[in-house]
Amino acid sequence: MTDTEIDSAIYAARILIVDDVAINVEIAAGLLHAAGFSAVTGAPDPKQGLAMAQSGSYDLILLDMRMPEIDGEEFIRRLRAHSVAEQPAIVILTAQNDEETRRVALSSGARDFITKPYKIWELLQRVRNALEIQILYRKSKEFNDALEARIEERTRELARANRAKSEFLANISHELRTPINVILGFSDIIMNRLFGPGAMDRYAEYAGDINTAGNHLLAIIQDILDLSKIEAGQGSLDESDVRAGTIAHETARILFRDRFERAGLTLAVDLPAPSLVLRADERKLKQALSNLLSNALKFTPGGGTVTLTTVIGADGSFGFEVRDTGIGIAPEDIGTALAPFGQVESAFRRQHHGAGLGLPLARSLIELHGGRLSLTSEKGVGTVVTLWLPAERLVREEMPIPVGAGARS
Repeated sequence: MTDTEIDSAIYAARILIVDDVAINVEIAAGLLHAAGFSAVTGAPDPKQGLAMAQSGSYDLILLDMRMPEIDGEEFIRRLRAHSVAEQPAIVILTAQNDEETRRVALSSGARDFITKPYKIWELLQRVRNALEIQILYRKSKEFNDALEARIEERTRELARANRAKSEFLANISHELRTPINVILGFSDIIMNRLFGPGAMDRYAEYAGDINTAGNHLLAIIQDILDLSKIEAGQGSLDESDVRAGTIAHETARILFRDRFERAGLTLAVDLPAPSLVLRADERKLKQALSNLLSNALKFTPGGGTVTLTTVIGADGSFGFEVRDTGIGIAPEDIGTALAPFGQVESAFRRQHHGAGLGLPLARSLIELHGGRLSLTSEKGVGTVVTLWLPAERLVREEMPIPVGAGARS
């Protein structure tokens, strides 16, 4: 806090004067008001004063020591025993000047001791000192509480990260072992000619399985390396002018058409706008879009539909949108699905392989372009994921490209 802020807080502080002699309350309150303290209250009845103090509404109490029924020591003891959010500072204001009275007052918890009759400057300065300590203590406590909250949150984040790491290691171990087992098993059969020298067609089939498993293994490793590079700040773009329609059609039709047909799904590519030319990294855009289509394929039951389209945002941004009629994601699980190596648990998901890198890698790749990934989903209804590119990456519009023309910028 600045000195000005401290001064403002001091003169706005709530002060309670408790003294069984009403004229003493009136004099002290008048002096404080005249000095600029704006929230001063008096209580000539000790019981009433204690009830007011126990409300927790005061920053400072000026307290007489010798009062009927409840003396100063008992007043402090009862107040300290009462649970309030913050105990007020207490300054003793008494005509008793003996050493024992001072000892009792200060050992009971009073912060300072003023003897009547007092000098005006002494009253004002000691009140100011006590309030400054109280205010700084409060600010220090607020800072410490906020720091503890941040530490606790950071601890929870680290615990979540450790769990995600452990889950990833277990998951990736399974994902890597599956294609490795195929490669080792079938290559061993071929190498030892277990079906005899004439089973060439069978060996060729196994060689194709080995090739598929090797490519799957390579894709997993490449995803891990790509995500690691981006998170380490080493990601880069190989930019050129590319047609959005070409990217959408080539990714969907060439890479995924057969896979969707085998899964009994409909893949619809709907590009209603003229062909837009983007300034982007074509390979990385296709990779991000492939990840979205792969996820939609994986989590949409047979008979469902996946639609790929392009959209223009209100701010002029451009988006590739993938909409499916799949199992959907619960709102509380969306954060997990977007986290690296996150795996949203469901009976349907556990039937499919995956390292949990598809959505996080797609998001990282689009963010590398200065864009963003948005995701909305409803359990049992489906999911919509959009890769948004900023408006400045739209360089021009051209006439639609015939499907299959394969034109490139």
